[in-house]
Amino acid sequence: MTTTETALIELHQVRAGYDEVEVLHGIDLSIPVGQVLAVLGPNGAGKSTLLRVLAGLHPPTSGDLVIGGNVMTGADPTALALRGLCLIPEGRGVFPNLTVAENLWLLTNRGATRRDVEQAAFHAFPVLRERRNQLAGSMSGGEQQMLAMARAIATDPALLLVDELSMGLAPRVVSQLFESVARIGESGVTIVVVEQFVQTVLGVADRAVAVVGGRIVLDGSPTEIAPELHSAYFAGNPDQEDDR
Repeated sequence: MTTTETALIELHQVRAGYDEVEVLHGIDLSIPVGQVLAVLGPNGAGKSTLLRVLAGLHPPTSGDLVIGGNVMTGADPTALALRGLCLIPEGRGVFPNLTVAENLWLLTNRGATRRDVEQAAFHAFPVLRERRNQLAGSMSGGEQQMLAMARAIATDPALLLVDELSMGLAPRVVSQLFESVARIGESGVTIVVVEQFVQTVLGVADRAVAVVGGRIVLDGSPTEIAPELHSAYFAGNPDQEDDR
């Protein structure tokens, strides 16, 4: 994919943590429009905290969140959503006691018609049309993740944040979901993916960063950083804290 140099979202010297424990230690990150960025790192490195800061769900203790050139530090997550930011959280975030159609129907509060939302969702994931009247909680984990992805696509996001897409899923299903990530990226959506399936996510990313001990220790193209990941993960870092 060809990206522009215009930054859609940036973090400037961001520090963040929980209570007295600092998890992110001065993160600088600039993500251009149209880029698919993979965020990699060992468990507890600060990846999910980084994603929550980008989504406006966890305010930094210092530093700034900048979107489209505007400082949005401390902005309500709803305001960020209105700017086109969409988060697919770890654990999928669907409503298990609602049907597939009802889960999609909730998106019409953004102004789209029910028909348009369903058309976009079913085009991306045809199996959901067959499950239209099925309770989301009764579907397989992969199908629930497809529903979460479909809901995100239907909002026509400018920025899609994805946390651990592969969690609990079989490798075959993970491959299918990342094919969808690639298609979304090809449409021009900026995507940030936190992921443990390293080789799979590197196959669809334009760029990757490795977070270790709350700091970005590698930043480059997938081919540039892939050989360095093992040593980066296991180099050890005395500042590493629990990532909640």
